[in-house]
Amino acid sequence: MTVTYQTRSGNPSRKVYVMKKFIHALDHLERTFYATTYATLSSISPPERKVNGISFMLSSLFLQIALIALSTEVDPDTRAEIDKCTGFTVTEQEKVQMLKDVLSWLPETDNDLKFRYATRLVLKSDLKVSRRFLEGAGSALKMNISYLNNNDMTELLTEKLNHMVESDSGGSMRDTFDEDELSEGVCAVLLSTVYVRARWRAPPTLLNGTVHFRDTDTAPYRTTHMIRINDVMRYVDLREWDAEALEINYATPGLTFFLIVPRGRSLRNVAAHMSVTSVKSISDRMKTLRIAATLPLYTLRMTLLLPSKLQAMGINRLIDANSTCDSLRLSHAVQRIMFWAEAGRYAFKDDGIEWDETPELRIIVDRPYLFYVRWFNVTILNGNFVL
Repeated sequence: MTVTYQTRSGNPSRKVYVMKKFIHALDHLERTFYATTYATLSSISPPERKVNGISFMLSSLFLQIALIALSTEVDPDTRAEIDKCTGFTVTEQEKVQMLKDVLSWLPETDNDLKFRYATRLVLKSDLKVSRRFLEGAGSALKMNISYLNNNDMTELLTEKLNHMVESDSGGSMRDTFDEDELSEGVCAVLLSTVYVRARWRAPPTLLNGTVHFRDTDTAPYRTTHMIRINDVMRYVDLREWDAEALEINYATPGLTFFLIVPRGRSLRNVAAHMSVTSVKSISDRMKTLRIAATLPLYTLRMTLLLPSKLQAMGINRLIDANSTCDSLRLSHAVQRIMFWAEAGRYAFKDDGIEWDETPELRIIVDRPYLFYVRWFNVTILNGNFVL
């Protein structure tokens, strides 16, 4: 992440240090969050899917900045837990400045990219946050602070929260909560919403028919529609992992789609590696080639319940189901993500003739893989695709 500080005062070298510390901490949280989610979803998957689990997405970036903002409002012991998990222990003033810089640096929606994000904190009407938080971290993160009527019935609470997520996602994500989830009451709810729909740099070809796709060596064949993208990409053969990595450019400069594809059908080995390895360490080994990559065509919508994930990562005090609601404690926390891996309106139909330049390498991704949507050297969202 490249951020240039333009402030009138302060120590520039300290500010650079703070941002480097944030990037390093984000890399650690990304690996921890991914490993925790992968293990959880694999464990609750049907027997035939336990090797790879199910498709999922998460955003460590938006979780990280939400936690950093909340750390400025909670009691010292809870702040210590959050700081330990995020790995970002700096002053409150530095946290606020970092939040401002991160949001100003993110890509903007245009003809090539639809990118929406929002962070909401929804509170019971008698649970207030401080003016310091509203004018500091809350303002820096553009966090929407909303209040619920303490007398609202569960049905109305569900309707209100679902409407908030629907509004934040531009109408794309509905029915986030059901009444059973809120039946035991609400203290504070953290809502994080991310929507990404980008255009590829090289117009893809929408292939005719379907391609066989198998999740594991013993699973039955399934079929999926595919696109082929012929473009100059970055690539590395991860022989020690029995896998390969590929980075495809979107039309928005700096935005890329990074894949790690095992040569076999199981994600378990590469998932284990990525729980201790950074994307940057793989990226540094890549070379540039013209590649024809054939990829599944899909759209993913993910509802990720955060409380158990946060507790597994060491944040317990912020998540307190027995809270009396007299201080900031999350009774519910959800991350909603929608991501498109589509052909787009600029795609060509497959007429059986290849008009693009002859590629140096052809890759057919007909098996599960890990993916990362990257903005320069920061991951906006990542996850697994399993048909």
